[in-house]
Order: sequence, then C-alpha cells, then structure tokens
Amino acid sequence: MLTCRKCLNNNFDWKKDLDGNSIATCNQCGQNIIFEKKEKLEWKEGDKCRDCKTPVIIKESKFKESKLKKPYYYTAYYYCSKCKKIYLSDKFKIMTGVLADLPDINCETNNH
Repeated sequence: MLTCRKCLNNNFDWKKDLDGNSIATCNQCGQNIIFEKKEKLEWKEGDKCRDCKTPVIIKESKFKESKLKKPYYYTAYYYCSKCKKIYLSDKFKIMTGVLADLPDINCETNNH
C-alpha cells in the first residue's frame, strides 16, 4: 500500500498529467508523488518470458461469435510454453465498434 513519505498517511487523490504520468496527492499534507508513465513493451516472437525467461511463441486465438459482441478482441497472443503465461499485444487487437455494457436507450423498464 502506498503511504506518504512525509506524514505516513495513505489517503491520496489521483490525477494524470498531459504526459500520461500519474500524480498522487496526499489529502493530509499535500505532498505529491509522481509515477512516470511506462512505455509499452512491444512483444515479438522469441522474446523472453518475464517470469521464466523461456522464449514466447505466437498462438492464434479461437474465434467465437460472442467476440463480435464485445468492443474488441485479439486474433493472436504471445504464449510461454513453460509457465503458460499469456502476453497480449495491440498489433493483434481488433476493434469491433460495439459499445459494451451500455443500456439500450430505447428500452423501457418496469420496476412494478
């Protein structure tokens, strides 16, 4: 858990700056803690798994009709055959254009 270095409080307000960095402001003393934005790591086949250092391979995702009802899905992913970890990459991401979990505006509900 994050605690303020100045007053040892753990009550923060969080904001993002224009560069994408996260800023935590202590509600008690006003101390700011800045967390710099991490650059996204682009994976490629043969890169080492973060956990076990085994080279990852590309596996294709199984296609299901239900994926088309979601805002996006992945056609493939990077897979570690030793520890079974999966790494998703934006280059395999397909945007469907469907807005998920939004109520239907024209739908009437009766709560009687």
